[in-house]
Amino acid sequence: MTGLLAKDITIDHGQGPILRGVDVVLRPGTLTGLVGENGAGKSSLLRVLAGIDRPKTGDVSWQNEPLPTLPKRDWPRMMVYVPQHRPVPPTATVQEVLTLGFGHMPQKLQAQRLERALTRLALDRFLDRAVVTLSGGERARVFLGRALVSAAPLVILDEPLAALDRKNKALVQEAFQAEARSGRTVLLTVHDTGDWPEADHILTITGQNIESKDSVKPVADVVG
Repeated sequence: MTGLLAKDITIDHGQGPILRGVDVVLRPGTLTGLVGENGAGKSSLLRVLAGIDRPKTGDVSWQNEPLPTLPKRDWPRMMVYVPQHRPVPPTATVQEVLTLGFGHMPQKLQAQRLERALTRLALDRFLDRAVVTLSGGERARVFLGRALVSAAPLVILDEPLAALDRKNKALVQEAFQAEARSGRTVLLTVHDTGDWPEADHILTITGQNIESKDSVKPVADVVG
């Protein structure tokens, strides 16, 4: 299976290119960390790869199908994207946010996936709480839990470890490493390569390009 393919991506918000001519290939069953300084273009690249923004040049496809040609109604089955900033209705409970990840999932699988997310991210005691009453780190785990509940094969996470203490960072790391081992394609941004020591591949934004580094085996290819 091809996975996610981006070719000749240039991103320009009107003040000159942030990234220029970047190619990305992410294979199923892998976890890839995207590293870069603040303002380097990590979030901008994720938004392009998630199909939210269009690049100045280049194309993005999933399983050899260009993203713009895929019906929007099918995207929740294909991809789950968790941005840094996650607005939530003031009365929404943890359970309500988590169950947004169900999409069109068969009902017999919903309870199983919900229970798994609650256990992996230690969210069970918050199930009936309004999300707005939680701490920043607890809220972050709720939205990451929605990604675990989802069965979408592509998972894109922007700064998933932000606001988390050491203990909860470990929970999140273990959870999404397990998701990659189960066959999902996981892409996430980090500030430091040490945040994801078990990542299959590290992509580092340097200037307008990206440098790539494999850990044990080659699982993604990026050429700037």
